[in-house]
Amino acid sequence: MAEITYKITVAEKIRDLFAAAFGDTFKMYRVGDPIILGQSQLPAILVTETALEVAQDATGYDGLIHSLTIQVVYNKKDEMGRPIEGNTLDTSLDNYTDGRDPDTNEYAELSIMGILRRNFTLDNMTIQQEATVRKTLVARPQDAEQDLTAEATIEIEVHELQVVNNRV
Repeated sequence: MAEITYKITVAEKIRDLFAAAFGDTFKMYRVGDPIILGQSQLPAILVTETALEVAQDATGYDGLIHSLTIQVVYNKKDEMGRPIEGNTLDTSLDNYTDGRDPDTNEYAELSIMGILRRNFTLDNMTIQQEATVRKTLVARPQDAEQDLTAEATIEIEVHELQVVNNRV
């Protein structure tokens, strides 16, 4: 039986944008949240499609709305015991999610929002202008002990037109 192949998913496309831009700044780029993350895999960027809305659109097309959650995950233990001066994980999360260039005041080239805004269109898709950024502490299970992560979560929508041939 022949193997079925599929077009790259929206989550994979967004993950690949981040991996190309950030390189080895992050140790893992993944589609989906594995829940258990090893300390050696942090910091990480996780991209998950949380919902897909399908609606009839123009003749011969469906309108697709992909809801995505992007997580930037750091090991909170990396900050414990650090002096008060200097960057905290909160500052790092801010800079990597929506940091701005000090000279131009535009989104930093190496920030999630900077990457998303410069890649507004992806093939026949568009990244919507609205985004929500939240920072949280998360207790993640790790073997017998709990690991604490500092995380920023960015929620976006990507709109796409999907051809539907021979609709009756």
